[in-house]
Amino acid sequence: GFYFTVAWPGMTGGELMKALMYYGISAISLETTGSLQEGLRICTSFIKADQYETLETRLASFRANQ
Repeated sequence: GFYFTVAWPGMTGGELMKALMYYGISAISLETTGSLQEGLRICTSFIKADQYETLETRLASFRANQ
């Protein structure tokens, strides 16, 4: 699958994870993997081609509200 590591300025991994859940996006905190860095591990391998537009819309909404 495709995995991405992401972070958002001013947020811990846990805070970012909680914030993204409000937009229907789930991930795991890097802290749970033993990392000392703040951020999230996100897998996109189960997203179907017709769902990318929905993901883009949700991420845009998250960004607009931060």
